[in-house]
Amino acid sequence: MLQALVEGNADAQALAALARGTLRRKLPQLQEALEGRVEAHHRSLLKQMLAHIDWLEKTLEQLQQQIEALLAPRQEALDLLMSIPGIQLLSALTILSEIGDDMSRFPSARTFSILGRGLPRQ
Repeated sequence: MLQALVEGNADAQALAALARGTLRRKLPQLQEALEGRVEAHHRSLLKQMLAHIDWLEKTLEQLQQQIEALLAPRQEALDLLMSIPGIQLLSALTILSEIGDDMSRFPSARTFSILGRGLPRQ
């Protein structure tokens, strides 16, 4: 819809028809929201914002590829962490980056849990 606005389409009904997914259930409200004036400067700003979003998405994709390459040697640890119910990739990456994959520095699970909470060792 935003791309169509940038290209000069101002027909609220035609723009609303571009809706996908659950947004399609709200076509009347969407048409009402799309009524109004979209001037050249609005289209210019929208175009810049969409270009910025594209740049951000490409940058995130590149960073993700770099992270995956750097973590390839730690894939086994990531897979093990993600085998814990509720732990997905981002959580596994966070855990791995915070504590590493060498558990020998923790004499016991209790020591690990105390240090993880920032409590003083006894």
